Amino acid sequence: MPVDKIKDAFLKLNSILPQDVKKGAITVAENFNKFSLCEGKKPATIAGAAIYMVAMRQRNKMHESEQLLQSISDAVEIGPVTVRECYQ
Repeated sequence: MPVDKIKDAFLKLNSILPQDVKKGAITVAENFNKFSLCEGKKPATIAGAAIYMVAMRQRNKMHESEQLLQSISDAVEIGPVTVRECYQ
Protein backbone atom coordinates (compact mmCIF):
# COMPACT_ATOMS: atom_id res chain seq x y z
CA MET A 1 0.00 0.00 0.00
CA PRO A 2 1.24 3.51 -0.77
CA VAL A 3 0.57 4.67 2.80
CA ASP A 4 2.86 1.95 4.14
CA LYS A 5 5.55 3.00 1.65
CA ILE A 6 5.22 6.61 2.84
CA LYS A 7 5.67 5.58 6.46
CA ASP A 8 8.73 3.48 5.55
CA ALA A 9 10.17 6.33 3.47
CA PHE A 10 9.86 8.76 6.35
CA LEU A 11 12.07 6.57 8.49
CA LYS A 12 14.76 7.54 5.96
CA LEU A 13 13.54 11.11 5.29
CA ASN A 14 12.77 12.20 8.84
CA SER A 15 15.80 14.45 9.06
CA ILE A 16 15.06 16.03 5.66
CA LEU A 17 11.31 16.63 5.79
CA PRO A 18 9.02 17.63 8.66
CA GLN A 19 6.28 15.33 9.94
CA ASP A 20 3.52 17.53 8.51
CA VAL A 21 4.75 16.56 5.04
CA LYS A 22 4.25 12.92 6.04
CA LYS A 23 0.69 13.61 7.16
CA GLY A 24 -0.07 15.50 3.96
CA ALA A 25 1.47 12.79 1.78
CA ILE A 26 -0.64 10.13 3.48
CA THR A 27 -3.76 12.18 2.81
CA VAL A 28 -2.78 12.68 -0.84
CA ALA A 29 -2.07 8.95 -1.30
CA GLU A 30 -5.41 8.06 0.27
CA ASN A 31 -7.15 10.50 -2.08
CA PHE A 32 -5.32 9.02 -5.07
CA ASN A 33 -6.85 5.69 -4.08
CA LYS A 34 -10.28 7.09 -3.19
CA PHE A 35 -10.68 8.93 -6.50
CA SER A 36 -8.99 6.21 -8.58
CA LEU A 37 -6.10 8.46 -9.61
CA CYS A 38 -2.82 6.85 -10.64
CA GLU A 39 -4.48 3.49 -11.24
CA GLY A 40 -2.01 0.85 -12.29
CA LYS A 41 0.92 2.63 -10.65
CA LYS A 42 3.10 0.85 -8.14
CA PRO A 43 2.66 1.79 -4.47
CA ALA A 44 6.22 3.17 -4.42
CA THR A 45 5.42 5.47 -7.36
CA ILE A 46 2.28 6.79 -5.69
CA ALA A 47 4.11 7.24 -2.39
CA GLY A 48 6.99 9.07 -4.05
CA ALA A 49 4.67 11.36 -6.00
CA ALA A 50 2.57 12.12 -2.91
CA ILE A 51 5.62 12.99 -0.80
CA TYR A 52 7.11 15.09 -3.59
CA MET A 53 3.82 16.90 -4.21
CA VAL A 54 3.39 17.90 -0.57
CA ALA A 55 7.07 18.78 -0.10
CA MET A 56 7.06 20.98 -3.21
CA ARG A 57 3.89 22.67 -2.02
CA GLN A 58 5.65 23.59 1.21
CA ARG A 59 8.73 24.73 -0.72
CA ASN A 60 11.24 23.29 1.70
CA LYS A 61 13.99 25.91 1.71
CA MET A 62 16.67 23.42 2.74
CA HIS A 63 16.70 21.50 -0.53
CA GLU A 64 16.52 22.29 -4.20
CA SER A 65 13.77 20.39 -5.95
CA GLU A 66 16.17 18.02 -7.77
CA GLN A 67 17.94 17.10 -4.53
CA LEU A 68 14.59 16.62 -2.82
CA LEU A 69 13.32 14.47 -5.68
CA GLN A 70 16.43 12.29 -5.50
CA SER A 71 16.11 11.89 -1.72
CA ILE A 72 12.45 10.90 -2.03
CA SER A 73 13.22 8.52 -4.89
CA ASP A 74 15.93 6.84 -2.83
CA ALA A 75 13.60 6.54 0.16
CA VAL A 76 10.77 4.88 -1.79
CA GLU A 77 13.25 2.88 -3.87
CA ILE A 78 12.09 3.98 -7.30
CA GLY A 79 13.62 6.20 -9.97
CA PRO A 80 13.20 9.98 -9.87
CA VAL A 81 11.87 10.02 -13.44
CA THR A 82 9.05 7.68 -12.43
CA VAL A 83 8.13 9.87 -9.46
CA ARG A 84 8.22 13.03 -11.58
CA GLU A 85 6.04 11.46 -14.30
CA CYS A 86 3.39 10.44 -11.78
CA TYR A 87 3.59 13.86 -10.10
CA GLN A 88 3.04 15.72 -13.35
